[in-house]
Amino acid sequence: MNVAERSRERIAQVALDLFVANSYEGTSLQMIASLLRITKPAITYHFGSKEDLLAAVAEPAFVDAEKYFHSLERQPASAARRREALSGYVDLLVKHRSLMVFLLQDAGVVRNRALKERVTRLAERLMQAFVRDPADTGERVYIAAALGGLRSATAAFPELSDSELHTHLLEAGRRMLSRPARRSPAPADPPA
Repeated sequence: MNVAERSRERIAQVALDLFVANSYEGTSLQMIASLLRITKPAITYHFGSKEDLLAAVAEPAFVDAEKYFHSLERQPASAARRREALSGYVDLLVKHRSLMVFLLQDAGVVRNRALKERVTRLAERLMQAFVRDPADTGERVYIAAALGGLRSATAAFPELSDSELHTHLLEAGRRMLSRPARRSPAPADPPA
């Protein structure tokens, strides 16, 4: 890794730490520069703008997510594939724990159209990896709740080491996703 790549990586890591601590909108390029003891133009030299920096901060998670989905697409739908999907999802959550929580909860990210679209596509593909019958609304709701619960738990326990968090998330995911597939009952008519 050359000096420019190391500088970019260092800037991105400090930016992520500040984004998580202060929010995207609550973090200025000057704050990042001051913490790194560099000038603000040094950041814009590497990233162009704060939005470009945000995209660069998020990119490693998107790259890893693409690898995850590619590995799943090569497997036929089966119980083993679903176990692999869960294990891979937990791996992603733990590896990118602060980034994942930030991407899904920060208001500044939600307002960034390009990043929001990428996160939305990722969430859709993730659902496809777990839902057995896309026409079954009950199953889709159940899976969304389970996956969202795992993601929320990632943020809820910052005191856990990566290894501890991984163990607990995997066990929770296994418990939540081990229920047999059932057809949703037809929605009841609302009371009169």
